[in-house]
Amino acid sequence: MSWLIRDRLRSNFYRNHFLPLRLLLRNSGDFSASERSGVAAFFLNKWDEEIIPSYKPESFYPARSRELVNETFYLISKLGFGTTSTVWLARDVRRWWWQDKYVVLKISVNDLPVKSTDYEVTVTARIASEDPLHPGRQFLRTPIDSFRLRGPKGTHLVQVYEPMREPLCVLQDRVQGRKFSPDLVKTILGFVLSGLDYLHNQCHIIHGDLTTENILIPIESPRILRRFVYEGLSLTPQAYRIDGRAICLSRQDMGELDPQAPMGPPKIIDFGASTFLGGEHTTQHINNQLIRYKAPELLLGTPFGYGIDVWNLGLMTWELLQGDGLLEVRDLMEWVNTEEMQLAEIIGLLGPPPEALRSQGSKSYLYFDSKVQISTPNSPTKKAQEESRLPSQKGQIPFSRLPEGYADLGSIKAEVGSGVAGASVAEAGVAA
Repeated sequence: MSWLIRDRLRSNFYRNHFLPLRLLLRNSGDFSASERSGVAAFFLNKWDEEIIPSYKPESFYPARSRELVNETFYLISKLGFGTTSTVWLARDVRRWWWQDKYVVLKISVNDLPVKSTDYEVTVTARIASEDPLHPGRQFLRTPIDSFRLRGPKGTHLVQVYEPMREPLCVLQDRVQGRKFSPDLVKTILGFVLSGLDYLHNQCHIIHGDLTTENILIPIESPRILRRFVYEGLSLTPQAYRIDGRAICLSRQDMGELDPQAPMGPPKIIDFGASTFLGGEHTTQHINNQLIRYKAPELLLGTPFGYGIDVWNLGLMTWELLQGDGLLEVRDLMEWVNTEEMQLAEIIGLLGPPPEALRSQGSKSYLYFDSKVQISTPNSPTKKAQEESRLPSQKGQIPFSRLPEGYADLGSIKAEVGSGVAGASVAEAGVAA
């Protein structure tokens, strides 16, 4: 059945107009929890934000293509959606003909706590202004403007961004086996590390959600954007509901890369889960991270710092090189990912966490008893601990062998190389 689902979703029609759902099924192997929920949503006739378990129609702004928002932004095409927002390509009608006229609007839901929206604005403002001359600043995409939009059911925060092409996970779909060449990965890491260096050392901010979906590549040619705008105005797919609502379907695929145009450096996006180191929002925000990316500190409930971003960077690097995730956590019976299964995967790879980490965990008691044994005999964590004791498993790196202070970016930068950040993505090439 899985091949039938994938073939159907990978047809030209679904690939062009329902890309977000296609992304849920991008791996050719077993489905992850989010991918399975996407399949279920497909057969339940739910699209885009409707597949979100907590979806409430009255929370989302009912945006439409060709709508003029705030008397300034002419909506062209819906680019994507999330649990708390939809994203649109728009044209700024106020700009002169020689200015860049296209922007991206992130329209948040109307029931976000004011404290939460104000906090995100504060985080991005710090990033934008802390040190504009720092070389890593250019690799972080922050809003160029923001405003409040009054909708039929409440007020929505709208943030305005420069348009970009697609996330790295979509770029992976364009290459064989979803594997990038080592040279390309080194180049991408150079840009990302420079951005993290600025974020950590200058802004003192933890990103909290560093994945291949939150790193965008720029649009390599104005021609690509013009073609996408024309197609967006010509075709605006919608799914109509019994109650009269119309869900505008996402169009994110801008087509094949232009081989004649150089590709610029990628940028880190989405600071909705970010937090100031030691700030009061730390637990609340970082707990929203996808389970398959959660670091041991978050799973055990221990104090954490910049190291969780570096953990995510390591997982992302593996994905770019191998085309699939290192920690593919899934419960085949329940179709859900759990923190326990994520911890089991980590223990199976690295061995049991050290006492120094385990003893500080507010959630360690859920997995370990007083004798430092897995508390549940038949749990995935117990099985992983037993398997981790097998001698010299290939690729196994016990927790005890992790370098002291693994959160330090310096050692990773040394591995990547000092001159990489000055190169362009195009110079590194994409693995065929």
